[in-house]
Amino acid sequence: MDYLEGVRLNCQPSVFYLNSREYHEQRQGAAGASRAAEGKSGKKKKGIPVKPSSIAEPEPTVEQLYLEMKQALHRGTFRLVAGLERDRLYAVPPLLSATLPLRFHRRFGALMRLDQPQALTYENFVASTDVAHFAAADLYAASAESFHCAKLIGERLLGKLKVLAAGEWGETGEDRMASVRASVGIASSNCDVAAALQVPSPTAVSMCLRACVRA
Repeated sequence: MDYLEGVRLNCQPSVFYLNSREYHEQRQGAAGASRAAEGKSGKKKKGIPVKPSSIAEPEPTVEQLYLEMKQALHRGTFRLVAGLERDRLYAVPPLLSATLPLRFHRRFGALMRLDQPQALTYENFVASTDVAHFAAADLYAASAESFHCAKLIGERLLGKLKVLAAGEWGETGEDRMASVRASVGIASSNCDVAAALQVPSPTAVSMCLRACVRA
């Protein structure tokens, strides 16, 4: 997963809206309005417990769904590649592996000088991507789950884009729909690959090689 994209995904307020200040202010405001209405109506009586009003969760935006779909796709790809490495079906070329520290610092050195967001150090990057203590089958299972999640989010996103394309977005909505359909297809294909690899067989390996781990 690209470092900058990862930072955007994890710092985008709308992606984790439930933890945002806007969400809590909305809930507090709605709860206050509900209590005021109950007081005015005279329904709140001494000794009688008042059932808290249910507040509907906000509908996710198009951008939120799009970012969450990409996040799930990246997570599934990482887990799938990690499983292939554990099964010795894929190996990082020695030259790339040897130059990784240098390339990491050259690419992200400028970000290390920023106070916020906190930069990911190379040591933490290596530690967070170490999957030696996981079985390959578990990595494939987790990968399949991530791709399935991406597929479901993508299908939900397509429903929203279809409405927008028929109205205010026009051709822009159609273009976004084509991109999301491709991502849903990739998620579905890689989900099947990851599921098949949980049971080692020549057919599963051949299927994986043909799919080329698209993402």
